[in-house]
Amino acid sequence: MDDLEITPADVKERLDRGEKLVLIDVREPWEHQVCKIEGAKLIPLGSLAASLQTLPDVDEVICYLPPWHAQSGRRGLAAVSGN
Repeated sequence: MDDLEITPADVKERLDRGEKLVLIDVREPWEHQVCKIEGAKLIPLGSLAASLQTLPDVDEVICYLPPWHAQSGRRGLAAVSGN
């Protein structure tokens, strides 16, 4: 599981180096309105599989939930595993 996780500091470092990353918030729209990362794309988990073809050509896609989110482990794992 460790190879599926990345720290916020690692994401910032990679963005600062100019890597082409897409940040995807897999929460629901009402959750995204409460707080969000500027530049991240909102694609709720239930829509993620159908939306992957719409993403630009990038080095990597990073799906995230804030760590304080009660369901972050379960939904985050579902996002990366395709379930």
